[in-house]
Order: sequence, then C-alpha cells, then structure tokens
Amino acid sequence: MSNYNCRNPCESKIRSIQFQINEAYKWCIDNVPLSYVDGARTLPLIKSIIVGESIHKSELLTASSIQSVGNVILSADWPLPSIYRLGSLFVHEATHQILFLREVEGYKVRNKSIGYSPWKGTLRHGRLIWHSFWSFSCQLAFLFSRIFSEKQIIKEDESIIEYLANIFAKISVCYKELEERKILDCKELSFCKSAFNEISKFRDTLGSMFSVDLVFENAIDVEQKLYEKWANSLILESLNNNTLR
Repeated sequence: MSNYNCRNPCESKIRSIQFQINEAYKWCIDNVPLSYVDGARTLPLIKSIIVGESIHKSELLTASSIQSVGNVILSADWPLPSIYRLGSLFVHEATHQILFLREVEGYKVRNKSIGYSPWKGTLRHGRLIWHSFWSFSCQLAFLFSRIFSEKQIIKEDESIIEYLANIFAKISVCYKELEERKILDCKELSFCKSAFNEISKFRDTLGSMFSVDLVFENAIDVEQKLYEKWANSLILESLNNNTLR
C-alpha cells in the first residue's frame, strides 16, 4: 500500500469507512450490474477491496491490475464528504476488470503502440490509453445518468460538475490519441467512437439542464494547453539533443 501513499485506516474510522463503502457499492449496483456471466454462473467483477487511508487531504483513488483480476485497491481521505464519486469509481474499476478479461481472452492493442496520457502528462503504452478511455468513459456515463435522475447529487457534492468536466476533457484527449495513433483495430475504435459520441450528448444535456457549458469549455481549454506544453517540450528537447551532437 506504500506505493499509493496510504496507510492502514485508524481503528476508530473502520466502522464509518465500511458504512461509506457499502452505501456507495449499493448505490452503484442498484443502477448498474457489476458482474459478468461465465457459462451458467454470474460472477462479481470486483471480488475484493483492499482499503487504505490516504496521507493526502481530499484524495480518493482506486487501482487494479491484470496480475490480480477482480481485486481493487482503494485509498481515500476518510470520511468522504459524499459517496457519489466512490460509487462511480466502482464502475470505473469494474470496467478495468472487463478489459482485463478481454485481454486474457486474447484481445490486444496494436503492438508497440504508445499515446499521450492526459492523466500522467506523458507517453504511455497504447494498452493503458485504451484502458483509460473505457474506464473513465463508463464512470462518466454513470455519473451523468445518475445526476439526470438524482439532481440532489449536485447539491450534496458542490464541485462534482468540475470533476465531470475534468474527466470529459481528458477523455477527449484520450479518444483523439486512440484515433490518430491507430492504437486499436477498426472495430474497437468504432466502439470507442460511439461511446464518445454518447458521452458528448450527455454533456450537452447536462449543459442545457444546469447551464454549465462554460465549465466544460474551460476544462477542455486547460487540457489542450497542457498537451501543447508537453508537445513543445518534446520538440525543444529534440532540438537541444541535436544541437549537442
């Protein structure tokens, strides 16, 4: 757990942590299945959750790996102000598990493909760009759909619009990388395109309902500037290396 900058939760917080996790998980599975069918069996996508307490204020993060399919690491600054983001992260992690299962069955992105990750601000393997696109897209679609049905979410989590906008802006960059760098085969890319178009429609609906278009536009502008700054740094580094030669 030390790799995730977290420690074991305080004894006094364990009961309240368990309550928030259970509430978030229940809220999630009441609205979307977190399971898959294997022959005659229906199995959970998330089999276990390893819980830690973050050393960083207001942090909430999850992680999982193809080396341990079904197991999720959860680190947070407990207690959480609301359960909604945590619930959406269960969708996020369940999506990773689906992709892991697809990989186990043989699906692969283009060999040696790479792409810019807006979450890391650097180049990463194409497989990770693919994972990021789907996991954040499903998380975002879930949150959009719940806000349309449960408008109190915006009142209970006052910064969730900015949270949505930041994810959408990064997904936009991610999709562009998948498309332009030809990380995926045509069939998989068409699925990604359909998903991105649907999420864009959700964003437009949210904008008309709550007049938040400017928040999304600003987030997209920030991501574009970060991308340009990163690209320019690569050009400058290349020029400096050529000069040294």
